[in-house]
Amino acid sequence: MKRQNIFLCIIIIMFLCPVIHAQQITYKHDATKMNQFTMQETGAGSFQSESEWYYDLFHNKYKKSLMSTNKQLYRTAFYEGMYAQTAYADSIRKRLEAKATDEEFTMADRKLDVAWLTEQSKVENALMKYNNNLSTLSACRANSDELNEWQMNSKMWDFAIDRTKNAYMANSERQKEYLSIYQDIVHQSTKLVKRIRYLKALNKSNEIADAQPKNRNRFATAATASYNRWREAAWTVKANNTQTKR
Repeated sequence: MKRQNIFLCIIIIMFLCPVIHAQQITYKHDATKMNQFTMQETGAGSFQSESEWYYDLFHNKYKKSLMSTNKQLYRTAFYEGMYAQTAYADSIRKRLEAKATDEEFTMADRKLDVAWLTEQSKVENALMKYNNNLSTLSACRANSDELNEWQMNSKMWDFAIDRTKNAYMANSERQKEYLSIYQDIVHQSTKLVKRIRYLKALNKSNEIADAQPKNRNRFATAATASYNRWREAAWTVKANNTQTKR
């Protein structure tokens, strides 16, 4: 059994020896090829005398241009070009960094609603007075259509304020929007107060007319009622014209 194992090992070694020999690295220096390679890479060296005739005969143009077209010249020109672009690239980087810094301040200005902190009390007070006048208008027995029309203004301002808060805009633009909303509230509040005064006067005159005796001459009552109807019609026409312009 041992002899068989030894014999098997000898056979395996005999088969592996040629393979190991084939994998060995062999190197044979060729001075001519090495010199040509050096001239191609760096331009150093010259053609040897034993091969110079070959290049003179078959590759004369290549021989003349080899010294001036070696790779080292192209590498040097490439690095010089890169070095010239370094200053330009640095200037671009500085401008981009400065622009990024400015954009950070711009984003902070657009995200933080500082304008609302300044104009909040003014706008909310004006809106509260307007809503209080709406309650007074309802107590003056205004019709439902007119009351809904005045209430729509309040809803419109609430929506405009909410959109302005969530909008991506600079605080200077936000402040302009808040001031525009405030001016509109004040303007509509003035019109609402005038309307309330008119309805109060109308209701008061109607109460006085109803309290008069039945047998009294009704010419004055009819004139007062006619005048009130005329004012009511004039107010309706004015309100419609205002809504059309808006």
